[in-house]
Amino acid sequence: MKKLNQTLRAIAIPALAMLLPFMAQAVPVTFDVTGAEAWGDQGANGNTVLTFNVGPNAKVTGFNFDFNVTVKGMSEFRELNLFVSDSSLLDNETLVVAPGDTGNNGTKSFANSGLFEITVGSDGILRLEFFDRFDDFSNAVDDVWNFGSITFDVEPTAANTVPEPASLALVALALGAAGASGATRRRTLKS
Repeated sequence: MKKLNQTLRAIAIPALAMLLPFMAQAVPVTFDVTGAEAWGDQGANGNTVLTFNVGPNAKVTGFNFDFNVTVKGMSEFRELNLFVSDSSLLDNETLVVAPGDTGNNGTKSFANSGLFEITVGSDGILRLEFFDRFDDFSNAVDDVWNFGSITFDVEPTAANTVPEPASLALVALALGAAGASGATRRRTLKS
């Protein structure tokens, strides 16, 4: 019986420790950018704005994009930008798609990844705006994202995390083992 109690305690401690890691894991959130348009500088009418609810006070810690873009007229590829922010626009990052690429009009594919940090507000909204740093055509689209996606690494807050069923089962087993161990010890002491 003593051996069983030791075994149960040996299982219980690691199982309880498993609660911590799932709270800090980043979850990928992917936006399909097919058909997104940039009509001018940030905030211009016509710019595509996408939003996604990632959970209140979640932290965005990185990105990865892979897409194909057509730049029209006198626009240059280095003018392509993505403005990533919370819904208030206060906590934000601007991603330059093709820094240094001075090519004019045409179609190209781009892929990149990186790290940054944005914490969304209590509404949980992550906002993505496509824009061109220079409005080459008044009242006309400058850039079109033909296909592709951008993925953000999002760390939910502890209040928003839901453990996987396997984690819950392991925690239940650990708590049951700890309880059984304590009950056995109390019966042994009373005898």
